[in-house]
Amino acid sequence: MPHVSGLHVGSWVGSVMPKNLKRYYGRGDLHFVTFSGYRRIPLLRTTGARDVFVKAMRAIRDRYKFSLVGYVVMPEHVHLLLSEPPKSTPSIVEPKSKTPRAKPGTWGTQNSFE
Repeated sequence: MPHVSGLHVGSWVGSVMPKNLKRYYGRGDLHFVTFSGYRRIPLLRTTGARDVFVKAMRAIRDRYKFSLVGYVVMPEHVHLLLSEPPKSTPSIVEPKSKTPRAKPGTWGTQNSFE
């Protein structure tokens, strides 16, 4: 039975991830992944937007062959519990709209994950 890897509660303060965080892959662990959209704008506040997100997650799961054990979709962020993809890392599920060149408003669409 794999165990869940990730940060322990209270191990960092604030909204910025600590530098030099060690990540462990390839052990068959489950990973807890959290990400938000552009400036935490609540782009997933409607049922339609959440449905698009879930559809995109299905496509990513099928493409990268990982198990999506659980998820919570909030208006401005998402929590995922997933297995490791066989040929990648759990970071493949994070939308590309988190990059500085992304256009606001594209988060939650399938193209923002490709």
